[in-house]
Amino acid sequence: MQLGDRDDLSAQIRDYDTCFAEFLKPSGNGQKILQAILLREAFSRFALQGVAIKENAPTVILDVSCGPGDYSVAWTSQIAKLLAKGVAFYCTDYRDGIYRETGETYAMTTAKKMQAAAENGKLRLAQAPVATDADLFSGHDALMPPGKTADIVHWSHSGYHVRDALGADRMIQGRSKRVCMQPSIRCGQRLTKWV
Repeated sequence: MQLGDRDDLSAQIRDYDTCFAEFLKPSGNGQKILQAILLREAFSRFALQGVAIKENAPTVILDVSCGPGDYSVAWTSQIAKLLAKGVAFYCTDYRDGIYRETGETYAMTTAKKMQAAAENGKLRLAQAPVATDADLFSGHDALMPPGKTADIVHWSHSGYHVRDALGADRMIQGRSKRVCMQPSIRCGQRLTKWV
């Protein structure tokens, strides 16, 4: 898929509603449930080693390619007890990703589901969740509001879509460029650095 194929991309994103739901069903493949448990165990280690988790302030989390939010709630609920001062939650997804049930963008849907989870006692939010609609394909949309940075970045599969969409454009002046899957940029900066 090339960058100009927006209609094809939008069709694929709409199909993700079904895909995300299936990943969260134990009777389906349950992949996201397993990932949430693995994240909980990883965060238990982080807490023991004093890595990434703040003890005296909310832990700032950026969930890139958050989808419709069910998985965001699942994995943050799994780690919530390890975050003594709660979570400042930021999420972003493709602006044309619209959740069928609400007609809202994935990022806004995720923010509302996170708020509902906090109100139901599943996790502690230090502030209202912040949703940002960003086009990772543009190479310049900010993933967080200006001046904000994240302690933890949960970056889903979207990097692969960006990489695949670039196709032959991944070659610049004879050298390959890759999407930064383990971001070497500080969150809050624009996604323009290729490594």
